[in-house]
Amino acid sequence: MWAVAKIQHLKTDADRLKIIRNLNRILDIRVVDVDVLEGKLFFRYKNSFAFEQAKRELYRIGYPMITYTRSGEPNESTDQSYWT
Repeated sequence: MWAVAKIQHLKTDADRLKIIRNLNRILDIRVVDVDVLEGKLFFRYKNSFAFEQAKRELYRIGYPMITYTRSGEPNESTDQSYWT
């Protein structure tokens, strides 16, 4: 599943690298892009729990989500096509 989030305090390349580093530690999250100019984070996630983990981690490191858009849930919980 996909998500696009508007991120607060995202201003520099150092901010971008910190977000990527911390979200990469969550196994079911894959950061696709971080747009510093727009303040947006584009990422894929496996399930709602993974999305909530990403949301909490961003808040914890000082870059909370202001708004976000999520794609629908997969048809099967064993669907591995979320990375493609």
